[in-house]
Amino acid sequence: MLKHPVAAQAAFAALIAEGRRFAATPEGAEWAAALAGSDLVRRGRQVWDAVGMNMLEDDPDAILPSAYLEALLRAARSPDLEAALRGLYDATKGDPLGAAR
Repeated sequence: MLKHPVAAQAAFAALIAEGRRFAATPEGAEWAAALAGSDLVRRGRQVWDAVGMNMLEDDPDAILPSAYLEALLRAARSPDLEAALRGLYDATKGDPLGAAR
């Protein structure tokens, strides 16, 4: 998401739109009702928000999530920018996909 925020936002918006279309169908309404009180869904939402840092927006017209821009600006103003960037670099070391990203 951080490397390709525009693509991530577009994919998220498409998933939201598809989910809303499905929810408008009788079968989708049944699923929505069945999952409304699900602890698994609630916990899954917590994981989604934590992993995505709640950056993606529920706005089909959003091209780049505003939270992404805010994070960039906050990082740029940070007095510890070099340490933060070094931490991100160190976090990807040893990652077999790190070089491909």
